Amino acid sequence: MVAALLLLLAQPQIVTQELPDGRVGEHYDARIEVRGGREPLRWVGEGLPPRLVLVGGHIRGVPEIAGRFVFIVEVVDKEGKKDSGVFVMVIRRRHRAQEKKMVGPLERALWWLARHQDTEQLGGERGRWDAAGFMRRCGVPACSNPRRVQEGFTVGITALAALSFLNSGSTHKTGRYAATVKAALTWLLKQQSASGWLGRLREGGLWYVRGWLLNHALATLFLCRLLRISGDEALRRPALRAVRCLIEAQTPSSAWGYDGESPNIVVSCVCVMGLREAQAAGVKFPKSVFEDAAQFAKTCLRNDGSFAYGGSKSANAWAGSQTGCLASGVILLRLAGKDVPKGALARLRGIKVGGKIDDMAAAWLLVEALRLVGDNQSAVAEAIRNALVAHQKRSGCEAGSWDPNDRWGDVGGRIYATATGALILAATQKKGKSR
Repeated sequence: MVAALLLLLAQPQIVTQELPDGRVGEHYDARIEVRGGREPLRWVGEGLPPRLVLVGGHIRGVPEIAGRFVFIVEVVDKEGKKDSGVFVMVIRRRHRAQEKKMVGPLERALWWLARHQDTEQLGGERGRWDAAGFMRRCGVPACSNPRRVQEGFTVGITALAALSFLNSGSTHKTGRYAATVKAALTWLLKQQSASGWLGRLREGGLWYVRGWLLNHALATLFLCRLLRISGDEALRRPALRAVRCLIEAQTPSSAWGYDGESPNIVVSCVCVMGLREAQAAGVKFPKSVFEDAAQFAKTCLRNDGSFAYGGSKSANAWAGSQTGCLASGVILLRLAGKDVPKGALARLRGIKVGGKIDDMAAAWLLVEALRLVGDNQSAVAEAIRNALVAHQKRSGCEAGSWDPNDRWGDVGGRIYATATGALILAATQKKGKSR
């Protein structure tokens, strides 16, 4: 009797008999439980629904076709012993109400981001967006991404993606994507050090990048804006600590730059965006911080109305984006409470937009600058929006996202491209129009 029981337990046995229903367009993940068998186990699926895969005992993916599917699952252990079974899965149509909500380009982008937010499965960390490994959340075929995405910016990329939901009407407590924002917030707060830094990297450490301050600046912007919008006092202490670090990082030149470099207009702009949100949320700090930052912006202003990048070693990257530098200078001056010179305004309003956006980050800063000067519904903003919508992916797992083909694609991948795309769409959204 005992020997028979041991023999039974020695070979793998599929215990699961029924699988939950799925829905078109929604991420599906169901585990098939197995008892016995010597690991590692090998799984084989025959006749699985389109876009679903069998990995490590999990059937996952994003189904695209509704219907009733009958398929076979087989598990084989280390010694070649096996078990198999026939399963039935029903994939239902997308909710009609959801289909209506999904018609707009902004909603498609948010839906893509929500589906590709990390979970604990397959080595993920719940709440973050992994620019290099988000494909673990994909269906088949998986979304494309640059072959190598630079590590070290996960905090900043996660904050950027979370900001797109916040700017579109969801907080960690309200809105359609409240669970998405809450998961991102929880993960980001876990990354905050005892002194308050978010995503600070030490030189010589694993994944060190000189531009790590962007991690902290973007996370501070998200955290403080969430505090202002939600009024959740539980966020005040983390926001206060983040602001302290941001002010501590202000250089003797009264601005901010990459680690070990002189200040630059773009990083300074993002830092001031976060500080202005902090002030609006009631976080107190010296007003001279804005005065000093505005003074730096004025030193970058050229006679023709453009703005110099500043910086040193990294100048070749952002200095090549005159649009990004111009937008950053305008944002910085406006948020510091200063008038924008007429020459800079004329340049901003006269920017020519092609049929394709070749710098998503600069385009986001540009529409933010236009919004601050009251031109977010201008012809320039409309041209940016139209070019963006024209190149949004419409099919497969990539539907709703953008290809990361600009200068920052190797830094943030498809997550970065889609997060900035969503931010642009949110900033240029006309009232009463479909998102």
